[in-house]
Amino acid sequence: MSNSPPPLESPRLPRRPWLARLYSGLGLLALLGAGAWWWSGSEGSLATGLRLTDALLPAGQSLRASGVEGSLRHGGRIASLQWQQDGLSLKAQGLALQIDAGRLLQGQLPLHTLHLDRLEGQSQNAAQSSSPVTQLIWPLQVQLSWRIGTLHWQGAAPFDATALQGDYRFDGQHHALLLDRLQWAQGQYRARIELQARTPMALDAQLQGELAWPSQHTAHQPLQAFAQLKGALGGVHAELALTARLSTPDKRPDAPQLELQGQWHPQAAQPITALQARLQQIDLSMLWPSAPQTGLNGDVQAHADGSHWRLDVALTNRVTGPLDQGRIPLQQLQARLLHDATGWQVPTFQARWPGGGVQGQGQWQASAWQGQWQIDRLQAVQWWSSLPGPALTGQITAIQHESGALALQARLQPQDSPPAPAGSGTAAGLRLEARWQDGSWTLPQFQLDWADAHVQGEGRWTPAQALLQASAQWQLPGLRAGLKGQLSPRQGSGQWQIESQDTQRLWAWLSRWPGLRERLQGWRRPDALLADGQWQGGWAASGLVLQARMATPEVQAQARTALRQDGASGNWRGQIEQLQLQWQGLRGDPAPGQMDLQNPLPWLWHPQDRRLQWQAHRWLLQGPGGRAPVVVDAGDWQMTRHHGAWPAVRVQAQVSDLPLRWAAWLGLPPTPGDLLLQGGLDLALQERPRLRAWLERSRGDLQVGTEQPNPSPVQAGIRTAHVQLQVEGPLATLNLNWDSAQAGQLQAQLQSRLDPGSHTGLAGLWPATAPLSGQVNARLPRVGTWSWLAPPGWRVQGSLDTRLDVSGTRAQPQWTGTLQADHLAVRSAIEGIEFRQGRLRARLQEQQVLLDELRLLGAGDQGGELLAQGQVRWLPQAGPLLQAVQMDVQMQAKGLRVTHRADRRLSLSGQVHAQLDRGHMQLRGQLQADSALFILPDDSTPTLGKDVVIAQARTAATPAAPPEGLSVMGTPDIQVLLNLGPDFQLRGQGVTSRLAGEVQLSSSAATGGQPRLVGQVRTEGGRYQAYGQQLDIEQGLLRFAGPYDNPALDILALRPNLSQRVGVRVSGTALAPRIRLYADPDMPDADKLAWLVLGRSPAAGGAESAVLQQAALSLLGGNGKSLGGELANALGFDEVSLASRSATTPTGTTATGTAVTLGKRLSKDFYLAYESSVSGTFGSLFIFYDLSRKLTLRAQTGEINALDLVYTIRHD
Repeated sequence: MSNSPPPLESPRLPRRPWLARLYSGLGLLALLGAGAWWWSGSEGSLATGLRLTDALLPAGQSLRASGVEGSLRHGGRIASLQWQQDGLSLKAQGLALQIDAGRLLQGQLPLHTLHLDRLEGQSQNAAQSSSPVTQLIWPLQVQLSWRIGTLHWQGAAPFDATALQGDYRFDGQHHALLLDRLQWAQGQYRARIELQARTPMALDAQLQGELAWPSQHTAHQPLQAFAQLKGALGGVHAELALTARLSTPDKRPDAPQLELQGQWHPQAAQPITALQARLQQIDLSMLWPSAPQTGLNGDVQAHADGSHWRLDVALTNRVTGPLDQGRIPLQQLQARLLHDATGWQVPTFQARWPGGGVQGQGQWQASAWQGQWQIDRLQAVQWWSSLPGPALTGQITAIQHESGALALQARLQPQDSPPAPAGSGTAAGLRLEARWQDGSWTLPQFQLDWADAHVQGEGRWTPAQALLQASAQWQLPGLRAGLKGQLSPRQGSGQWQIESQDTQRLWAWLSRWPGLRERLQGWRRPDALLADGQWQGGWAASGLVLQARMATPEVQAQARTALRQDGASGNWRGQIEQLQLQWQGLRGDPAPGQMDLQNPLPWLWHPQDRRLQWQAHRWLLQGPGGRAPVVVDAGDWQMTRHHGAWPAVRVQAQVSDLPLRWAAWLGLPPTPGDLLLQGGLDLALQERPRLRAWLERSRGDLQVGTEQPNPSPVQAGIRTAHVQLQVEGPLATLNLNWDSAQAGQLQAQLQSRLDPGSHTGLAGLWPATAPLSGQVNARLPRVGTWSWLAPPGWRVQGSLDTRLDVSGTRAQPQWTGTLQADHLAVRSAIEGIEFRQGRLRARLQEQQVLLDELRLLGAGDQGGELLAQGQVRWLPQAGPLLQAVQMDVQMQAKGLRVTHRADRRLSLSGQVHAQLDRGHMQLRGQLQADSALFILPDDSTPTLGKDVVIAQARTAATPAAPPEGLSVMGTPDIQVLLNLGPDFQLRGQGVTSRLAGEVQLSSSAATGGQPRLVGQVRTEGGRYQAYGQQLDIEQGLLRFAGPYDNPALDILALRPNLSQRVGVRVSGTALAPRIRLYADPDMPDADKLAWLVLGRSPAAGGAESAVLQQAALSLLGGNGKSLGGELANALGFDEVSLASRSATTPTGTTATGTAVTLGKRLSKDFYLAYESSVSGTFGSLFIFYDLSRKLTLRAQTGEINALDLVYTIRHD
């Protein structure tokens, strides 16, 4: 047993659990702080922080952001940031901000740099606080550099400014704003503002700048501007002093000058207590961008003494003009305005404009008011240059008695017209009488005859009962309208009508009024308009029933709806019981269509929230070949209170069995087949826009052509046809998928980003800087299946394969890809045009199309070819589409057979250079006709008899439209040299000849787009058939010196094989030709006609006289055709004529009688004729052969055989 002591135990420290928890908490806080610090520097934290800020804002405020990139710790970019409260709104676009988080440790705002591309502000019915401002303090100190590209403010005094830059600081006690640069109107400014943060809030604001001003001197000093606002802004005793000066440094007497001093008490009942301004040649447009151009001289003074306040104005204006030209017509203004506890007084007022003016006086007091104004030569054209109407002179008076009765009277008439007799019922100018008595306004007479308009009416308005009784008639140029009835909450009835049979005249008259021209430009003017309607009941009792009809030559509509107002809520509710729309001939398609509401449509309108709600309903679309039901679900539409903001909308609809052939109503080509579509729309415009719209094949198929010589329709074999537009927030995606057995395949997908917070309409919704990406793949192995899209009579063939990629932005898309086509063919049997074996190779690079190769062969084995190379470039930011296209293409034709119709053949060679630059087309080149044949049509086209009367609807006469350019690209500039070549044949209208020569074809804006020819064309031989004879064209010349259809003529055609030179000479122009008989040597016209028709001098026989009479009638008729000529053509002869002949028989006797002559020209110099009497007494065969121009061999056989050598001597 051991006696060793027990082992010693280690001492234990006392436990402290709270300390461990403290360490754990500190560690957790450190971990959270580190996590928050890391998160604040991560991408996306800035967007999250803005959303949290919006959630923490007080009620009534909102903060919306889009396109946010960056972090809370370092800053970033924001595409759009919008803050709203009541009627006040601020929207910033293109924000770039830099953040220094370390500033928080110093008690400063971490934001130190802020750049904005655009800042928009608007104040709409914003609540104004009546309590005085006592302090303006931020929770953190601020030191910020800022820059704003464009500032736009909408409100009671809208303005725009550009290039703003400066600094802002707040040290806890004072605010300091330094504006380094501000471009405003015609000036450059800088400003400094210092404001005490607490009462009395001492303010010292100074503005300095320089303004450019027009002067006749080539070198002059700019205007210097200075303004200062100084005083106390806070508390009920706030008082500010204003001083402003504007002049040149040397105070030139001919330069604008302004001296202004004033006192302003923001919290007083009359804030402006003193004002004194002196103006010299002041142009308000220099100081305020939206102000008119003026040249003001004079003084403006205001003074307050207790409750009395007076304003005196004495101004003259040296720069006058109508408002639409940026000026004002006033030349002089003198007025005095007084105010005290009893009311307002205008003891004197006088304004002058060129040739006239107005002067008067008036007073407005609590118990009564009165006024009298004399108008002298008030002419609307002086105020707005497009307004019609004579100068009016007259008087306006208003008198109110202590009893409350008020009488208002106006009499204005043209300056040179005598006053209209009382009670005559007619008025020249304006006649108005109105009375207020016993709680009602009464309008016993209103009549206006002015600016080609006549309006007259009468009425009564009782505010206590909300009862309106009225009767009125309007007669405007091209329109008549009328209204008669009464309306109140409990009862009412009435009707109205509008009729216009000359809408062109009405549109022209309305376009002269301010603001209407721009609005009417987007409307499609109908040829006529008829509308009428009626109402029954009151809106607060059983309900108001409205009925209306409208009809134009293309569209008819009728509707019936019932509505009433809830007394407690003030909401309006109703139900559309009938709504029908019919159309015919819409956009050039004659097929009729109709849309009907199938069930009553209940709706509810909340005026306070400006919200419209509707219940589910159905529509039925009807047209050729089908009926398409449309189902619309319950939805709503709410207008936001911010001007320009998108409304909140929720719409859902579905359509089925929609025939594709109805696309013709939209102006598209008629679609063959029985293809039916189905689709839908799901739209929700709220905080995050959402849209899904789709259309796809439900059943049926397209009928397409084949590429066979005689194409017959076949089914396209559609497997997939689907198009969809989807929007989720700012992301928009368009998908297109087409797959068919016969009509090829097409797949496309495009993506872009929208700006849902835009206030500038559709253009702002999809801004020019929106990114764009996508792909387009198309494969059409048989292009001919789509020939139904080509104009009637045209056929296309070939294969097409393309693959495109797009990137960049909406304004500057970047395209890459290839476009290939093989075995291309274009044919029009009607025009005789056929191109074949075509080949196309093109590349897309960024914003241009490079045409590497385009090759087409003409028709037939020897059809020649067409080659083309060039490029097409799209210029962004260049305006409309055609203005943004730039093209440069070089084309070369080598024996190209352009047309090969039986009556029209043409082969060309040459080069043409085509250029298009900003909408201006230019063509330059040289072309030669290798071979051509044009057969002129016969002028024997059947016409209606004189006893046939065509009945048609009467339409208003429409003046001819002025000549415009040949296309939407404007008038092309064409300079092409045309050479007719060695083989240009012309036949028809009795002419057979070859043409030669060279002409210059030109067309430009100077010619009004009409083609002009300069040069001359000559005939090379040929014949002209007239009056039963074949005439040789000895000389033919067409001189072009302007219009292509009216050349100068110089043509001589002679009858061959005669000893006497005789024929026809044509001079003058093609539109006014002069045709004369010709003979060499000269002889009387009767002899000329005998030689031309009979081939010999005239005889006294009756048969010859009859033939000459028929020839004369043909000559006077102008077409030169006769029975003999028609018969000769039918039998294949050149001559078939009837004449009186005499011949000696072998027995020595002379036989006389009527003979028939048949002639045929075998060559240019050889002519054969056979002559036989009708009775068979004699007959002869003649042969003529021209040995030279003067020597002719003539042989005769028959009853008498002879051989003659004829020598012709000319006596020139």
